[in-house]
Amino acid sequence: MGYERCRHADDDPDALERALDDPLVIDAVLFEGGAFAEFLEMRGWLLPDDERLLAEQWLLVERSVFDVEQVRRGQGVTLRDVRTGERHAVRERTASRQLEPGQLICTRVLPAGTPC
Repeated sequence: MGYERCRHADDDPDALERALDDPLVIDAVLFEGGAFAEFLEMRGWLLPDDERLLAEQWLLVERSVFDVEQVRRGQGVTLRDVRTGERHAVRERTASRQLEPGQLICTRVLPAGTPC
């Protein structure tokens, strides 16, 4: 996996660690930076066929801004893509304990293999 050297010198020794804790940075490296595609190219054959096909579908999903329409604490959320108007019923347990209706979030809604 190739890495580029940063062109900006930063005197803060903790800057890289903070950046690596940022989910948006991780998402950008994985998808726009090509790390996830490279992983699938090099090691995708190790995955069961259904998991590899699901992971390949993830590469086609764009990050967007979503309006949180409904929250089901500990179960999931209903999100509306502000660009397309498309609605997504998302099953998950963590964010639904923190999100509130009306919030805007930047994320990537990925299929998990089984519909909600």
